[in-house]
Amino acid sequence: MNTLLLLLCVVLAHGALFAQPLPAVHGRVYGQDEKGANLGPVPGAKIELLSAKSGTVIATATADSPGGYFQIKDLPPADYAYRVTAAGFRTEDEKRGFKVPQTALEYVHDFLLTRPPPKRERCDVPVLVVKSVSTSTNDADAVRLPAASASLLLRPNSPKIATPPNQPFVASAKGDLLLKDLPVGEYSVAIEAPDAQPFIGTLQVKCDSADQIVFELQPCDAVLHSFVRALLREGWGRTPAAKAAASQAYQAASRGAGQNPALDYARALSQISAGSNEEAQKSLAGAISQPPGAITARASEMQLWMSLILHQPTQALRDAHTWSKQLPPDTSTSPAARDTAYLCGIALGLIQGPWKPDVPAGESVLFERDLLATLPADLRPQVEKARDSVSATFAKLKAGADSERGRLAAEAGEKMKATIARIEARQTAIENEVAQIDAELQGLQGMAQAGDQNRIQIIGFSQQRQALAVQMRSLQARLQQLAAMMPQSRQMPPTQPRLPQKDGQRGTSPTFVPQQPTPQPMNPQLQNEMRQIQSQLAVLQNQDAQLAARQANAQNQFPRTTGGSPAGIEAKLKRREALAQESAMLDQQLVDSSNGTPTANPEATGLARRARLVKTYHDLPLEDRRQELLKQFNCGAAKEDTRPAANAQPVEILEKDFPSQPVR
Repeated sequence: MNTLLLLLCVVLAHGALFAQPLPAVHGRVYGQDEKGANLGPVPGAKIELLSAKSGTVIATATADSPGGYFQIKDLPPADYAYRVTAAGFRTEDEKRGFKVPQTALEYVHDFLLTRPPPKRERCDVPVLVVKSVSTSTNDADAVRLPAASASLLLRPNSPKIATPPNQPFVASAKGDLLLKDLPVGEYSVAIEAPDAQPFIGTLQVKCDSADQIVFELQPCDAVLHSFVRALLREGWGRTPAAKAAASQAYQAASRGAGQNPALDYARALSQISAGSNEEAQKSLAGAISQPPGAITARASEMQLWMSLILHQPTQALRDAHTWSKQLPPDTSTSPAARDTAYLCGIALGLIQGPWKPDVPAGESVLFERDLLATLPADLRPQVEKARDSVSATFAKLKAGADSERGRLAAEAGEKMKATIARIEARQTAIENEVAQIDAELQGLQGMAQAGDQNRIQIIGFSQQRQALAVQMRSLQARLQQLAAMMPQSRQMPPTQPRLPQKDGQRGTSPTFVPQQPTPQPMNPQLQNEMRQIQSQLAVLQNQDAQLAARQANAQNQFPRTTGGSPAGIEAKLKRREALAQESAMLDQQLVDSSNGTPTANPEATGLARRARLVKTYHDLPLEDRRQELLKQFNCGAAKEDTRPAANAQPVEILEKDFPSQPVR
C-alpha cells in the first residue's frame, strides 16, 4: 500500500512537472512610406491570426496607442497565417505566416505596414514638336527639324476637366515646351507651325511616365496653299473682279495642284461670298466625296449650313444623317465635329418647331432618335444644347407673335363694335328718312290725277294754238303774195315808140325814148280778197289770244295741283334710291365685320418671319471659316504682300426668305 501511494505521488509530481502554460504572441506594428522611410508605430492596427490549414480566424488583437503594441495569449504551438490592416496602409498579405515553437513560453513578432504612394491627378508633361523635311524622293531620308514657335492648343475631352488657361502654348526655338500641372485625362490637340501642315490629334496625360511626347508635323504644299489663299482673298466678294479671280485661281489650281478637298472647300466659301449658294453646294459635295479629314469635316458642316440657309429641311436631314454615320471615331472630338453636332441640333430644333410643316409627319422624331443613337456620347450634349436653344428662341418669338396678334384682335374687336354701332345708327337714320320720303310721295299720289288733267289741258291748248299759227301763217303768206301783186294789177295803155329824126332835124341820136303811160287804178278783186284775209287773221288772232290766256291760267294752276315741279319729285326719288344703295353698302360692311378680325401688322409679321429663319438662332460663321482656312493654309504667306486684298472684306449672307406662312 505504501508502494501504491508512493507511485501515485510520483505520477502526480511528474504531471505537475509537465503542465506548462500556453505561449503568447506579442510585438509592435510599424509603418513606412512608399520609399521605405520609417513612420514609427501604427496605433489602431488590427492583427488577425488565422489557421494555416483552414484559414479561419483564431485570434485577433488591436495595436494600442501610442506604441502600436499588441499581445495574443494562450496560443497553442502551431503554424499560423496573419492579416494586418490599418487605415492609410497596404494590407499585409494573409498568405504570410509564422510558427509558434512548442517549447516557447512567448513568441515576439513585429509587423511592418507600407503606406501606398499618393495618387497623382496632375503632372507636368514635356512636349517636343518637330516637322518632317524631305531631302530626297525617298521618305525614309526625311529629316526631322524642331518646329520653332509652334503653337499648341489643348481642349479636354471630358467635361469634368477644366480647359487649361493661358493658351496657346508656344514652343521654344528648339520646338520643346512643358505643359505644366495638367489634370490626368484625354485632350484634343491642335498644333500649328510655320511652313507645316496643321496637326489635329489627341494627347493622353498620364503621370506615371516622364517621357517626352513628340508631335511630328508634315511639310506644307506651298503651291496648294497659294491657290487656296487666292480663292479666299482675291476671289472673295460679289464684284465681277472677285468672281473672275476666283474662277481663274480654281482653274489654275486644278492644273497645278491636282484634286484636293481644300480647293473645293475654299471655292465653296468664295462662291457663298459671291451669293452663288447653289454652286457652292456642288463644290462642297466635291470636297466631301474625298478622303475624310479636317477639311472634309468642315465641308460637311458648311454643306449642312447651306441646306439650312436655302431652307431645304429634307436635304438638311439627309446631310445630318450622312455626316453622323460617316464620322470617324478618332475625329469625333475635333472642333469641326463639335460645331457640326451643334448645327445638327439646330436643324433638329428647326424641324421640330418652325419647320415642322415642311417635313413629313414623324420625320423629326426618327431623325432625333437615329442622330443621338449614332453620335458618340461626347457629341450628344452639343446636339441637345442647340436643339433646346432653338426651341426656347422659337417659343419666345412665337409667344411674341401670338401676343401681338392677340393685341390686334382685341383692338380690332373694339373697332368692330364701334363700327357696328356707327353702321346701325346710320341705318336707323336712313330708315327714318326713307319713311319720311315715302310718306311725302304717298301724299302726292292723290294729286297726280289732277296734275295729269291739267297737263292734258295745257297740251291741248298748245296744240290748238299751233293749228291757229299754221292757219295764220298760211293767210299771211297769201296776204304777202297779194301785196306783191297789187302794183302789177294796174291797167296801163300801150307804149308808142319815138321814131329817129332825119338830117337837118332836131337831134342826131339814133335811139328813141318811149312815151310813159298814165297810171290806172288797182284791181278791185285783189283788194277785196286782201280785206277778207285781213278779217280772217283778226279772228284767228283773237282766238289765239283767248287760248293763250287759258293756257297761262292752266300753267299757273299746275304747281298747285302737283304739289311741286316734276324736277322736285324726281329729286326725291333719286334721294330715296341713294339712301337704299347706302343701306345695302352698310349691310355688306356688317357682313364683312362679322367674318373675322385682322390679326397682322408689320410687327407681328416680322416676328412670325423671324421664327422661321435660321439666322434667328445662329449666324453662318462664314468669315470665321475663311480666317480659319487662311490661317491653316499659310505656307509661303510670309513671302506674299501683307496688304489685305481689295476684295477681302466680310460679306453679308443674304438668306432666302420663306414663303408667307402663319406660325402655329
